[in-house]
Parts: sequence; structure tokens; C-alpha cells
Amino acid sequence: MNRVAALFVALAAGACGGEADDADALDAGPAFDGGDGDADGDAGDADGDADADGDADAGSTHVEVAATEGALGLSFGIDVGGAGSDRVGAIEIVSGSGTVEVDGEPLAAVVYEHQQWSSFGLDLYQTLAVGADRWVLLWLYCQGDTLTALYSEDTGAQALADEPATGTCAQSPRDTVADVALPASSFDVELASEGFTVDGPDIQIDGAQPGTVRLGRESLDVLVFEVVDCSSQCGPPGWWELHSVLVDRAGGRACAGILYLWLDAEPMLLTYSLTLPDLSDPAGQTALTGEWTPPPG
Repeated sequence: MNRVAALFVALAAGACGGEADDADALDAGPAFDGGDGDADGDAGDADGDADADGDADAGSTHVEVAATEGALGLSFGIDVGGAGSDRVGAIEIVSGSGTVEVDGEPLAAVVYEHQQWSSFGLDLYQTLAVGADRWVLLWLYCQGDTLTALYSEDTGAQALADEPATGTCAQSPRDTVADVALPASSFDVELASEGFTVDGPDIQIDGAQPGTVRLGRESLDVLVFEVVDCSSQCGPPGWWELHSVLVDRAGGRACAGILYLWLDAEPMLLTYSLTLPDLSDPAGQTALTGEWTPPPG
């Protein structure tokens, strides 16, 4: 299993009561070159123009993104019908897009990543659900044609949590196109209280405040809203995860992404990214060099 699957392994280990397999080294792919990134499919046009300056300057926690209308190419097919058992209600996903009910509110959603964990017979689908005042990240667990569990977190105060789920999964290895329709959103990110320090040529994060990352010619704000501690219980080599919103203020875009900090001194990895409103993938699998220190305690 390669390192890019680490998040899914960590979550699955918690859900199944097991421990993650060893993580192998991963070669980083191309970084963002200042264009639309390496999207899996054709980027759709935004349904409206985001204010390039927004309501916030660089270093702010505010995010404002125009509505998204477009097609996202996927290397898999997935339909999910079911429900969670706690904060997540009805899930209706057809060909990678649909709605997920969170805290009683139906949110438009798109599935954009698929990982197989064959040793447990699991397929995991990373999903972004968008509300007018928050983003919600979810990981849907399918065992064959059965939805068994999920994890969720959001850009507000809701921490990463798992819950049992019931329903059906219709999976396909064929390439498909998700028709994506997500509303405009305007929200403040609740920054994680843990204060990581990251210092490298292309990335700087100083404690529990906004940071920056450079991908190609673009400088993006980094707003860390969730920290996952896999330093000792998820398998070797151990790592931390900084779940973040990356904000391109000049371009009126924002992106969900995850930064991995490895305990064995391998380059940091920025991956699992999806940008709105253009549906691009600005990070791909980007290796970042530098030093980092965990928060005290």
C-alpha cells in the first residue's frame, strides 16, 4: 500500500478495529503550474464570478467561492443509497454526484477519490459536500454492494468522527463523468487548535494560524481545520495529517486538501485535492521539503 492511501488506511483501521499496513514510498507527481491543475476530467465553468479580493485578505480564515457547474471525469463509477446513523442522514449519490444530508440539511455532494483496501474487502470514496456556510468532507465505506460506515468532518467546529451506516453501493471500474452542481459558499474556517510549525521553501505554517503553500507560480493560503494523529497507532512509519482548505484569493478559488507529515523524514505530501469552482486538482501528489514540529504535548 502506498503512502497516498494513508488517510484511508487510518480511518479504516479505526472503523475495523485493525492496524494499518506498512506504507511504501511514493513518488510525487507534477505540481500545480499556475493553470487549472491536472483535473481528472474537463473543468466546468463557474456559475458566477467569485470576487477576486473576496471579503478577506491573505492570512484571513474567510473563504468565498462561486457556484460550481461542470463535469468531473472519474476513473470509477459509484452509486450510493443509504444513510448514516448519527449526524449524517440520507445519502443519494448517482454516478458520483448527488446529495448528503448533514445535521438535517441536504447538501450537494460529489465523490472525487476512490481507494481500495483489499485486505479488508473495503472500497472507500472521498466525498465533498458543500453548503452555503461550510464544506463537509466524508469517506464512505463500501464492502461489496453494502454501505457499512462513514467518517465526516467539516470546516466549522465538527471534528472528524465515524458512524455506522446502512445502504447499498453500486461500484464500477469504468471511467465515468460526474455532473457536478454545487452552490456558492461563504464561510470562516475554524482553525485547528493544534499548533504545527512547518517551514520549507514552498510551505510555511506557524502554529494555529493561516499558512501559505506555493504550487508552481501560485501562492495559496493554508487553513488547517482538522489534525489527525497517526504518529503511533496507524502503522509504520507514523504520520500526522493536516486537513486543510487551500485558498487562491487572486483567482477566487478554494480547495480541499490533505498535508501528510511523515515521522521517517520523507518529504511532506500534499494530495487528495479538489478545487472549486473549476473542479481542478492543483496538488496531484506534490512532495514538499522542509522541517516541521508537532504541537507541544
